[in-house]
Amino acid sequence: MSSLQSSPDPPPIDWEMVRESFRLRLSGRLDHAELTELDDLVQEGCVRLLRASRRERIEDIEALVTVLARRTFQDFLRRRYRHERLTNPLDDSHSEIPDAQKGGGAGFGDMVDRIEFIVLELFAREGRAECEHLARAWFRRRNWRQLATELGLSHASVRKRWSRCLELPRKIFRADPDLKHLFGEE
Repeated sequence: MSSLQSSPDPPPIDWEMVRESFRLRLSGRLDHAELTELDDLVQEGCVRLLRASRRERIEDIEALVTVLARRTFQDFLRRRYRHERLTNPLDDSHSEIPDAQKGGGAGFGDMVDRIEFIVLELFAREGRAECEHLARAWFRRRNWRQLATELGLSHASVRKRWSRCLELPRKIFRADPDLKHLFGEE
């Protein structure tokens, strides 16, 4: 008998259990609108687990699934909230890079970034901290029900407060020729 013992083969991975475990861990972190992407994220987590199992022996599969689910979700958030200029491939043509002065505007990026900046600045100048907090939540696509629970309010109350907060920006946007088309006015 040799002094070197071969390690026993790792137990086979129960992929149904792993998929269900990923599904449970990821679905708790996703908003209702993001649940359509759940199957893709579960598959991504399973691929990560498969790659890890090929690199080394897995001692505690549940702990590894927990870590990989967290990393998969973090990568999903990074991809989702990364600005499109960072993720879109560059144009192959040698076209001129647009200049902020030529493009008209102060270089705020796309219209959503400009609106977010205007609304948050408006609430900050008016000293409306609650409206600023709700606006930040809205621009980050937070779930109103979860936000209501955090604030100790009802869902309807949070929505009414947000509606009241929007009265001033609506008035300003309707007066701005660049932004009034957002409200269907020509």
